[in-house]
Amino acid sequence: KPPRTTKKKRGTSCFGRCIKFVVLLVLIAVSGLMYLRTNCCARQRHFARILTQRNVTEWSDFSREVVCPAIEKGYEDAKMAPGAHLTVVDVGTGAGASLICHAQQMHRIKKLVIIEPNVEFTSELKRVVEHFAFPEDMVEIVSEGGEDASKAVESGSADLVTTVHLLCSVDADVLSQVTSSISRMLRSGGIYVGVDHTKTRLDATPLEIPGPVPIFPFSNPVVMRLFQTMVEPVWETIANGCKFVDMPGVYKGHFGKESGFDSTSPTLREFRFPVMQYIPLVWDHIVGTSRKE
Repeated sequence: KPPRTTKKKRGTSCFGRCIKFVVLLVLIAVSGLMYLRTNCCARQRHFARILTQRNVTEWSDFSREVVCPAIEKGYEDAKMAPGAHLTVVDVGTGAGASLICHAQQMHRIKKLVIIEPNVEFTSELKRVVEHFAFPEDMVEIVSEGGEDASKAVESGSADLVTTVHLLCSVDADVLSQVTSSISRMLRSGGIYVGVDHTKTRLDATPLEIPGPVPIFPFSNPVVMRLFQTMVEPVWETIANGCKFVDMPGVYKGHFGKESGFDSTSPTLREFRFPVMQYIPLVWDHIVGTSRKE
C-alpha cells in the first residue's frame, strides 16, 4: 500500500506542475499581448519584424495571381495617352510586397511615391527599391503623412494610387480622412486600386481548406464569421491594427460618386485566395477600382 500511495502522489504532483506551467505560459502570452496593445512603438516594431522575414523580392502566388494583375490594369486605365509616363503613389507599402508589381511597370513610371508611416519599414523599403533597380530620381519614400497621406503628395498630381492590405488597418474614426486623402491626391480621371481581405460573408460558399487544416467547422461561413469576431482583438494586436471589416461596404461608401469618383465607381471583385495557406481567416478578398471624376 505505501508504494501505491507514493506513485499516486507523484502522478498528482506531475499533473500539478503541468497545470502551473500552462498557466505560466498563458500569463506570459497575455502580458505580451497587453504590452503590444498599449505600446504603439513596440507593436510597430513587432509587426515590421514579422513582415520583413518574408522575401518580398520573389514572386508569391498572391502577387502573381491577384495583386499584380490588378495594379497592371490600374496602369492601363490611368494612362492619358499611349506611352505616357505616370505619377504613382503606393500608400501603406509595409515591407514592399507590392513593389514587385510596380517594378514590372517601371517603363510607365515618371514618379513613384511610397508612403509608409511606420518608420520600422524604411530600411527594408530602401533595400527592396535598390533590389529592383529603380532609378534613384524615380522613387521617393515618405515615412510620414499618417492618416492624412495627401500632405506628402500635391493634390491632384497622382495618376494612380494603389493600396494593398491597407484599409483593414485603418481605424473607423479616421477612415474618411484616409480615403479623402486618396481622392485629393488623384487628378481628374486618375485611378485608385485597392486590394484588401474582407470579413467572410454569411452567404458565402463553404471554404475548401487544403492540407492538414481541419475542414469542419471552419469551412462553414457562419462559424468562420463568428471565429473572426472572437479572435479579432488578438489579431488586431499582433497585426498592428488589422481588423476583419466588411470591405464591400467600405469601398461603396468611400470610393463612389459621393466621394468624388465617377458614376461607375467602385468596380468590385470578391474572391477567395489562400494568401496564408493555413490561416483561412484572411482568405476572403476584394479588389476595388475607382476613377476620379
